[in-house]
Amino acid sequence: MKIKYNTLIILCMAFSISCSKSGYQSSDNSDYKALAEEKYGSETSFINSEDGHYVLCKHKMESSNDPYTSWEFFVFDLSTKKIVLEDKIDRGNVKWFSKNQLETSHTPGTMATNQTKDDYAWIVNVESGEKIKKSKYKEK
Repeated sequence: MKIKYNTLIILCMAFSISCSKSGYQSSDNSDYKALAEEKYGSETSFINSEDGHYVLCKHKMESSNDPYTSWEFFVFDLSTKKIVLEDKIDRGNVKWFSKNQLETSHTPGTMATNQTKDDYAWIVNVESGEKIKKSKYKEK
């Protein structure tokens, strides 16, 4: 019996060491999911940034008299386990633009002839909070 117990311990230790060397990590995403549940209730979308460092948690806001979609959202840093950006978008959308930038857009009413949809969209750096109009961002 003692030999079986020792063999089991050795196998568990070997598995543990091989997992740590291969970079295996358990994915504990309960932090941001719990925050989203607390803030928004159910029906939250979770979208990882392209490098997996951040997750965009967005929730469609209900409105009985507005046919356009509005969102409330936050960006969660998976390494620090903290919210780095939080905002709301009325009549628009939010999505990843790059690994650390969001694109937020607003549905315009009547646009002037010299305007495009990019005049109603912003690029937001999730680390600094800096916002640049997408039409100006393209010029850089």
